[in-house]
Amino acid sequence: DLNPLNISKNETYLDYEKQKIRACYTTYSKNELFRKNSTSGGVVTNLIYELLKSKEYDGAFVLKFKDFDGEPVRLDLINNPEDLISSAGSKYLPASIFHILRKIKEDPIKKYIIVGTPCQFHSINKFLNHKRLDIRKNLLFLGLFCDGTLNFNFIYYIKQLYETENKKIQKFQYRSKEKYGWPGHSKIEFNTGRKFILKRDFRIFCKRYFVLNRCLYCYDKLNNLSDISFGDCYVAGKANKDGNSNIIIRTRKGEQTLNKYSHLFYSETEDFKKIAKSQNIHLKAKKLEYNKSLYEIKRIGMKDFLFINSKMILARFYLKRGQKYSSFLLFHFYILKLYKYLISHLRTRN
Repeated sequence: DLNPLNISKNETYLDYEKQKIRACYTTYSKNELFRKNSTSGGVVTNLIYELLKSKEYDGAFVLKFKDFDGEPVRLDLINNPEDLISSAGSKYLPASIFHILRKIKEDPIKKYIIVGTPCQFHSINKFLNHKRLDIRKNLLFLGLFCDGTLNFNFIYYIKQLYETENKKIQKFQYRSKEKYGWPGHSKIEFNTGRKFILKRDFRIFCKRYFVLNRCLYCYDKLNNLSDISFGDCYVAGKANKDGNSNIIIRTRKGEQTLNKYSHLFYSETEDFKKIAKSQNIHLKAKKLEYNKSLYEIKRIGMKDFLFINSKMILARFYLKRGQKYSSFLLFHFYILKLYKYLISHLRTRN
């Protein structure tokens, strides 16, 4: 699905975003424990804790992860708010929503909090529509900003680099503020008791090789289908080594929820344009235009070429797995190939 939000042909991503925004904030939790153990401001953990403690919701689906042992990674249901600390922090790996779909189908009247990425929320909504389950009012979607997820090969790669016969990875944190503060570096703990900090630049570098294929087409970084969206604060002058969060209120339910528990957080109103700029949303907007072009190619039926934009044309037959070509280096080559293809196509038709 190249356009899961059904953005119209003449509409930009930012135009669509602005229609669904009630308020934006830069914020962090007043609870130092939550803030310390979270990747950014601890707002998601603190909010879920209070919602479960007050019994407003029957449970929350969150992602727990220490080390990939070969078992399926799934969002798990927790009912005890004290279990939240173990699920705090960012985990950049694909997680199944199997438990969520099974639970909401079995107990449609129960109320659940779901913490997830844009693609997970899109899948859940498609499931609800397919099964004709009118239970969206029972679910609170707390969405995470997402700039792409690493596949499991990244974990295997880390193990190949650092594990030995007598030294095994016991715990892996994608981002830890423990030593250098926000935005955090990866932290590896071994069964020998040794701890090792893996620089953030290395994880970002690995993204180009281990990112999920679907993430290459995704433009919904700010989690448009959520009630409240949460992410790291990169707004100029607002970043903090202890971690701050940017949040976007998208629905009335989200607005009411945050207002009820606003006393738990230090918050100040933020301009959406500043959040969008700090998150490099213009790059995601380009992906939307790319996807529109792909859709047109699919509709027209030209199999040999992918039109990326007015400056780049990729020849499908010339691409190899994992390779990316600069439009500046190969543009003329692709133009010649396109010209030959069109001439051949026209001659065939005549």
